[in-house]
Amino acid sequence: MRYFSNRSDEMCLWMSERLPDCSAEELKPCSTLGFVKDKRVVAGVIFNNFRPSCRDIQLTIAADSPGWMSRDSLRTIFEYVFIQLGCIRLTVSIAKKNKRARRLAEGLGFEYEGKLRKGFDGVEDCIIYGMLHNECRWIGEKHEQSPKAT
Repeated sequence: MRYFSNRSDEMCLWMSERLPDCSAEELKPCSTLGFVKDKRVVAGVIFNNFRPSCRDIQLTIAADSPGWMSRDSLRTIFEYVFIQLGCIRLTVSIAKKNKRARRLAEGLGFEYEGKLRKGFDGVEDCIIYGMLHNECRWIGEKHEQSPKAT
């Protein structure tokens, strides 16, 4: 599996076609990763809503099939957030009815943090999950220490 980065316009459009509640413009400004198999984009990851004061960023994922997800692709995602960006935490917001995405988040190690009533689209509740740097099992032993503040 190969990946590419920093093709935000292309990835925001690709992801908005798969996420009916998000327009391409709502996803910006952002950083992106695209995962490619057989010369075709099969998954996209958007990092946006960066908050430097608390060193937090939001993660959004869309995929055509679950086959893109491997230890290497997960390591790429989490190393970008916790090592390259130096974030302390990573946040995901998921519609309450999206049980599949909620199970995925929990399986990856995200912790339930709360609910925003009607916070997803003005109708659906939004479930908030978070992961702290020291809780991430995907980045390996050499990166277990929390990054120093810059």
